[in-house]
Amino acid sequence: MVIVRNLEETFGKTKGKEWFRIYKREDMPSSIDEQIKRLKNAHFKATKCLWTKNNLAIIIANK
Repeated sequence: MVIVRNLEETFGKTKGKEWFRIYKREDMPSSIDEQIKRLKNAHFKATKCLWTKNNLAIIIANK
């Protein structure tokens, strides 16, 4: 997994694994549809997903 390797390279094996455990506990990704729904609930208009790759996305919205 890329993130584990990056954390281990940055912090060392032990500290990297510790940071990954924290990351998994705190990172709660949601789907693009869910994020757009939240934006609309917050009164954003013209929400649109422009780009996605793996677990990344660019979403735009006007308020």
